[in-house]
Amino acid sequence: RAPPSGPTQQYLAYAKHVLRFFCLWNDSGSLFGDWHRLRLHYYLEDDSVELVEDQEAGGKSKIFLRRAHVPAGPRSAAMQSGMNKPVNLAPREILPGRHVNVHGREFFVYDMDSFTRSWLQDREGLPPSTLGPVDVAALLPRRAPAPVAELPPHNGFGQPEDSAQNCRRLVPTPPPKDQYRLLNKSKVTLGFKCLLVEDPQRKRTLLNDTERARYFYLSMYGADDSIAIYEPPNQMAGVVGGTFLRRTRVMRDEKRQLWYTSHDAYIGATLNVAGRSWLLVDADPYTLQYMENTGHPMADFGAAREELKRLLQDAANVGRFKEALTRHGPSIAHVSQDALVAAVAALEPAPVAHRAVTLFRHLAPPGSKTVALQSVLDAGA
Repeated sequence: RAPPSGPTQQYLAYAKHVLRFFCLWNDSGSLFGDWHRLRLHYYLEDDSVELVEDQEAGGKSKIFLRRAHVPAGPRSAAMQSGMNKPVNLAPREILPGRHVNVHGREFFVYDMDSFTRSWLQDREGLPPSTLGPVDVAALLPRRAPAPVAELPPHNGFGQPEDSAQNCRRLVPTPPPKDQYRLLNKSKVTLGFKCLLVEDPQRKRTLLNDTERARYFYLSMYGADDSIAIYEPPNQMAGVVGGTFLRRTRVMRDEKRQLWYTSHDAYIGATLNVAGRSWLLVDADPYTLQYMENTGHPMADFGAAREELKRLLQDAANVGRFKEALTRHGPSIAHVSQDALVAAVAALEPAPVAHRAVTLFRHLAPPGSKTVALQSVLDAGA
């Protein structure tokens, strides 16, 4: 059997071996011309060359020259006398600091990858001093940073995501949805009890006695962080009750286009929804357990214990803590959740109320409505 021929032997020896060079092409002399950054791929299996242009600003790379054989130098000079086949471009001719002529265009080579550098040293015997990168910062023109396309402010019609799609596309498409949340959190609903409170920074700051006596239930849906508020009927206060706010997403910061998420909802938080300020004062057991299982920052027992430990190092805070407990009963050996929340709120600076609830849930025995005061003090020691 005859041995493999030259091209076949070359293919078997260098299959999938590609040398990569980085080069520049100056096209600024033509109309609307510019400097182009390109990658020159040299395929050792058949000595073919491919040029790929790198796009800036996250654009996709595009083929500048499809894979083909490139003669060394201009075509007329590459043709040798008495031969119809030109001499192809060789790897040792593509070195940093040199110009490579590809079909009449001059490309300046300024760098290569590590595999190409080691291959030229081992196979071609070139010294490392001739393979180092060339600084091309002085060659490239300095450009001003590209302006960032900012979306116009929302005009109030429809959802901001729909308006943004109208600005981004000539033919608008529906905004993308988080399919993972729709599949895995569509049945998650966080429930909180909330009260109306005054907020000096908003237009409506004063509440009458009837409004102070009203309480509501706020639901936050895990599929899209939408919020709904329901008011139960209260005959003593003359409140019929019903839906106060239908399920909708609520913006937390209109200037920065930030929405309320589940991380913003916890006991002690104040949410600005529908022109009112709502103080979350309680949560159902499912919500508390879900927040602990998913690593909510306010439901972290370790963080709550460290904060209590830091605050109880002050003797004045210890006095305030015990004094607040005595207001809920003569004996403070065992305290309820409400008493612990009030005692923690008396500390300076006062932690978030949800921290106290987290401490109670971890320190109280299962099914118990009280926790030993000594257990709380030991946690803060």
